[in-house]
Amino acid sequence: MSPLPSTLTLTSWAVATAAALLTLALVALAADRLRNPRRRSGLALWWRLRWRLYPGRGFARRLELHLHYGLPAARKVARRARPCLRGWWIRHVVRRNEIALFLGWAQGWLIRFRAYATLEDHILCLAPHKEGKTAHLAGWIIDAPGAAIVTSIRDDVVDLTAGLRGNVELFNPNASALGPPPSAGHPSTAATTPPPPCAAPPPWSPPPKPAACPTRRSGPTRPP
Repeated sequence: MSPLPSTLTLTSWAVATAAALLTLALVALAADRLRNPRRRSGLALWWRLRWRLYPGRGFARRLELHLHYGLPAARKVARRARPCLRGWWIRHVVRRNEIALFLGWAQGWLIRFRAYATLEDHILCLAPHKEGKTAHLAGWIIDAPGAAIVTSIRDDVVDLTAGLRGNVELFNPNASALGPPPSAGHPSTAATTPPPPCAAPPPWSPPPKPAACPTRRSGPTRPP
């Protein structure tokens, strides 16, 4: 004997409600685990970075990134580093590459935060071979305000930036490069004038000894 249609409807609604509640509980548990840094310690750093989460203890948070690696810090440094941008309005309307170097995207789900380096910062880029270090450097060279002095043993930096930087002077006296032809061995466009050879120094002689002679002190004489 088959069950009544009303019984089937109630059973289906009960199963669907239980499944929905279980799904919501799992989602709430996952969200709490991802939001709470103390409960996220077991999550691999690779997944935290991929999901744009806070990496964990020891890393800068959003407020620290905004104050120290954001545009406010870059504008403050640009006031001293570039006297032509001392005006408050000029520093806020000028292009971002005029006052800072773009480092990359930081944490954030909906609005990703931009991290910048000021004009007085030193940047150390560590990455394995063929991971885009030269391309990243080429982007900084292209966006650098004003003249840029670049030292490199690789000629691909010249190939990536020379056409976009305008007037480029290359100092390569030995025409040496590590890249494959035809780009290997860019000719040098700048030269230096070597100083004339120095004359032979005179032979060393000991310094003269100071002469000592008795001296007579002058002063008031005692009356007899």
